Amino acid sequence: MGKSGSSSVVRHVRNSIGDETFSVLHGKQVIRKKILKNSSKTLEQQKQRLRWKSVIGLDAVFESASAIGFPTRDRGLSHNNAFVSENANEQVVEVTDELVATLNYENILCAKGRLREPRQVTVTLDAESRTLSFTVTAEDRGTQRNEDDVLYALVVETVQADSELVEVCVRSEGGTASLELPSDWDAESLAVYLFVVSADGKRASNSSYRTVS
Repeated sequence: MGKSGSSSVVRHVRNSIGDETFSVLHGKQVIRKKILKNSSKTLEQQKQRLRWKSVIGLDAVFESASAIGFPTRDRGLSHNNAFVSENANEQVVEVTDELVATLNYENILCAKGRLREPRQVTVTLDAESRTLSFTVTAEDRGTQRNEDDVLYALVVETVQADSELVEVCVRSEGGTASLELPSDWDAESLAVYLFVVSADGKRASNSSYRTVS
C-alpha cells in the first residue's frame, strides 16, 4: 500500500492497534504509545511526593519571609510556590525507604538571591528573660552589598510550627534588635534564618541558618 493508502487507513481508526492508540487532535493524526505499566508509584516517586507534601505543610510557617525573600522568582510562581519548589529536595526532607520523612531545618531556604548578608551578625538568647537578640556591625557598600539593604531574621519554633519575622537593621547603620519569645514557645526548639532585601524590594540574599548561642 502506498503512502496515501496508509494515511487513509489511519485517518479512520479511532481505537487501538497493538500498543498504539490513534486519534484526531485539531485536525491532525495523533499516535500515542500505550503505557502498559503504571510507573507512577515507584519508591522514588513516592519519596518525592512525600517531600512535596512535607514542604507544602511548612509554607505557611515561612510565608512572612518567603513573601519578601523571593523577589526574582520565575514568572508565574507565587512566593509560596517558589518556597516549595526550592525546598522539596532530599537535602531538606530526608525520606527513608519506609517513607519516614525527616526535616532538616538547617537546609531550608526562605529567601534566595545574590545579595550578601552583613559580615558580622551574632544571635544570642537570654534564657532568663527568654529574649532573642541580634547584633550587627555596620558596614559600607561592597560587592552585592548596598548601604540601604535591610536585614531580616525569621525565628521559627519548630514544635509549635509558629514563626515571627524581625526587621533587624539597615546594613550601613548596623545595631541591635530583639524578640521576646511567646510564652508557649520552647526556647530549645528554635530555628533562625537571616537574609537581606534591597530597599526597593527587588533583590534579596540567600537565607542562612544560624545557631543560637
